[in-house]
Amino acid sequence: MAAEREEGHRPPPPEAYPWLVYSDGKDQIFCSISNTKETYVRTIPELQNKTCLASTTGHGWCLYSYSSTPPDWCLLCLWNPVTLEKITLPPLNLKAQYIKNCILSSSPTEPDCMVILFVSEPPLIIYCGNIIDGEWLKSSYLEELNQSLHKAGKNKLQNYSNERILDPVCCNGNLYGVTSFGNMIVQIHIIQPNSLKISPIVNVPFAHVPQYSDVWLTLVMESCGELFCFNIMVTDSSGRYITAIVIYKLDFDKLVWLKVESAKDRAFFLSFNFDNQSYNGFSCPAATEIEGNCVYFTLADGHKKLYSYNIEEGNLSVSSPFPNLPTRKSSPIWVMPADLRYHHII
Repeated sequence: MAAEREEGHRPPPPEAYPWLVYSDGKDQIFCSISNTKETYVRTIPELQNKTCLASTTGHGWCLYSYSSTPPDWCLLCLWNPVTLEKITLPPLNLKAQYIKNCILSSSPTEPDCMVILFVSEPPLIIYCGNIIDGEWLKSSYLEELNQSLHKAGKNKLQNYSNERILDPVCCNGNLYGVTSFGNMIVQIHIIQPNSLKISPIVNVPFAHVPQYSDVWLTLVMESCGELFCFNIMVTDSSGRYITAIVIYKLDFDKLVWLKVESAKDRAFFLSFNFDNQSYNGFSCPAATEIEGNCVYFTLADGHKKLYSYNIEEGNLSVSSPFPNLPTRKSSPIWVMPADLRYHHII
């Protein structure tokens, strides 16, 4: 289907590296990390008047929202950038701006695929087990989260009524997240219908911070069946000046974090959606066009450059600005076919 379309109405052919995609009105701008002087402007019919909320980790699909009537309802669809397939999801009584993350239990073309949404306001985990003609089930997790942390002795001094679960990832068939205040990795068990169990697993690691820096962001990511934690250090709260990225890998047997000194066989990719206050990230094998042992990322406030942090050397490289990008502030997202990633399918 994709090959039959005019070039301007389909994405560039898939490569051994992800595309960094910006949205600009009716257009989508695909940026090549192998040549930052090269961009491809496309107008893809399926994406007209839609907003990309997430690139689903491990399965190569993107979650889009579009306007609806009444406005408090959210219309959602999944879109595959390689096959151009679009799957319309059941309507959801929720504003799209509150959807922060999307997890797929398997490829959405499989009949048992579950779509899991993490919502900020109110704090909910929403899931649908039949994406064609099913319905959304909403679970409020605050009470269960606080009770589980209290039983584990993690919040004896304070009741974290504003606690949230951030950065959900699937690893080895299990669903994990990070607590926003407790800095704890938790495992989330979805017990249907409409029931959750949350189990604290291990504290989030924090690197030694130099006097001139601060840990601005802590993220978790799955890579090839392993769980990684990123401490991103900056010089101020704007998030514009990153000084270092310290990475840890979880030893599941001992439940201890091991500092990653080198990762030559893979590269990590991060993008930050500052409008939606979320991020997406994944890893893929090192290739001719992709330098292993690196973290590729973009920054806030409409920066049009690609940054690369070498894990082993601790050096930060900056590309020349991408051409043809929107003049207005726009948060990009990484897009890559599922079969080219390091991932572990549930």
